[in-house]
Amino acid sequence: MDHFSLNSPGFVNLLASQSSPPIDVDSAEAAVNSLGLVKPAERRKWSTKEDIVLISAWLNTSKDPIRIEEYFNSSPQLIGSLPRE
Repeated sequence: MDHFSLNSPGFVNLLASQSSPPIDVDSAEAAVNSLGLVKPAERRKWSTKEDIVLISAWLNTSKDPIRIEEYFNSSPQLIGSLPRE
């Protein structure tokens, strides 16, 4: 007999008792999670051009993230783009 069956009522009740209420992501309160921490702003998507420049920066510098950021943000291919961190 399997005492640890996933379908046993005890296991289902345990899971149900530990679940948290659903969060309405469209509400104004959705910016703060249940712990009171502010959620980060939505991330910008990377364009194909940015991907290529980032790969180039990674290949043409040491693997130092500061140098990669400087190389990426100083690329003439990205003039007029917002800098990345």
